[in-house]
Amino acid sequence: MKILGSSKVDQKTMLEFAKNVNPNFPEILPGLYIEIGRIYGVRGDAAFSQMLKETSFHRFGGDVKPGQFNYAGLGAIGGTQGASFKNEREGVTAHIQHLYAYASKEPLPAGEKLVDPRFNLVQRGVAPEWKDLNGRWAVPGTTYGEEIVALYEKMADTMDVKELIDRLGKKIIRLETENARLRKELTQYKNTIEEIKEALSKLL
Repeated sequence: MKILGSSKVDQKTMLEFAKNVNPNFPEILPGLYIEIGRIYGVRGDAAFSQMLKETSFHRFGGDVKPGQFNYAGLGAIGGTQGASFKNEREGVTAHIQHLYAYASKEPLPAGEKLVDPRFNLVQRGVAPEWKDLNGRWAVPGTTYGEEIVALYEKMADTMDVKELIDRLGKKIIRLETENARLRKELTQYKNTIEEIKEALSKLL
């Protein structure tokens, strides 16, 4: 799966998926990943999945602390806490920029300020797909990219199930409406038959 592209999972599904594991998951993050990912042409939904992996669904517990707003372990090497950012938006931007550095050789989008402190340490365009991050973003990380894709697919599957339930629910409503209409017509036909019978009885 490519790092660049458009998000396919909606932010409501992203948030519900995260909150199923961590009820205290910040509600602001899915929207930021979709929004900022769109600016850079990075799949924000897949980047969100990487963040879930890196932060253990925003429970952290490793060297990086929640107040650092470092959602991708940037600079957290060998027991160091790594980079810190001012707020959620800057933290998500740094994460997206780091992915952009790996997946693209293009300059930053017009008007965007560089906040990723490790952007220029990356060999630009060397990792167009998630699997290409193996041994680069995480060391040894032999299945790092595949694990992110697997987590993304699990999240995407929940959306597919929800869409199926929604479609079935709408179909049930349509069938119930149609059933009510047919029952009304049947009643009308029965009444008409009774009226005809009554009229015939008067004639005979």
